[in-house]
Amino acid sequence: MIYKKTKAELRNQEQPFDMGKKKKRNKNVPAVVWYPTRVIEFLGRRTPIILKEKDTRCSLVAICNVLLLGEKITLDLDIKKVLESHLIHLFQRPLLCGNTQMQLEQNLELSEFNKQVLGVLPKLTCSLYFDVTFSSSCGLEKTFETALFGFLGVPLRHGWLVDPQDAELDSSIRGSSYSKLSYNLAIYESIRPKTNSGPQKHGRYEDDMFYSALAFSKTGSEKELDSTSCATISTFLQGPQLTRYGFSSLHNDLRALQPTVLIWNENLITISKFEDKIYVLLNDLSLLRTETDAVWERLTQANGDGVFVDCNFVPTDSKIQSVL
Repeated sequence: MIYKKTKAELRNQEQPFDMGKKKKRNKNVPAVVWYPTRVIEFLGRRTPIILKEKDTRCSLVAICNVLLLGEKITLDLDIKKVLESHLIHLFQRPLLCGNTQMQLEQNLELSEFNKQVLGVLPKLTCSLYFDVTFSSSCGLEKTFETALFGFLGVPLRHGWLVDPQDAELDSSIRGSSYSKLSYNLAIYESIRPKTNSGPQKHGRYEDDMFYSALAFSKTGSEKELDSTSCATISTFLQGPQLTRYGFSSLHNDLRALQPTVLIWNENLITISKFEDKIYVLLNDLSLLRTETDAVWERLTQANGDGVFVDCNFVPTDSKIQSVL
């Protein structure tokens, strides 16, 4: 007689895990996560790249694809999927070996540097936070996240820049980071109702916040702060994270055929420049279900323009969905 499993047993039966999705599990048991791969050609060399769901935010995928395209890590061409833990292990080893130059730049003891940067690795399976500044495509506040990219030799860029020709906005924003601007705007909004109701007796802490908000405007005038700096800066921060000037700067700053990670809309994507055009690597999981020779999508200031190219950057008529 064949024993038939009950419905409860069938529900509890462990299912195969794949495609970067996480199932409910015992918190004491590490998750087993697989990422599908796709073999492409880059600079005449065949290499696997890592795929993910389109709307999944995973910093690990962008970093690994830059390292794979640059031959800094390798995977066998015949593998169809790879363990998440194996990907992390591929660039964990050099971190454990240490790096004297990075030690000197960060003013940390080597053991402390390794400890702090290794602490970033568990965060790679989701989104990393970067505090951008708005004056250059490489403008980022130094953190252990940015140190990890520097250590691995992965270029990190963004296109959220203010146009220097907009003198008013540029004078208020240049040199400040996103977190600093957001903080000062929040201070101003919290103080403003009190300053509008006539003379007030402020405590020392409230006075400090008030003068911090005024200093932020660089005008010394509450009226000018409200009508010029605050509203303009708020609009900028709520606008596109790839500005027209930012796209132009990014285009000028990128080295040809150097795989780079782009920070865009709180996500990390892999890009490269070829013949004065910027292209985004297609790493959407849906490509496994589509017969296509498209490898890259052309990036424009207005997101993508629907132009897909093959491994040689030759336009293809593939009918696939944009990754942008």
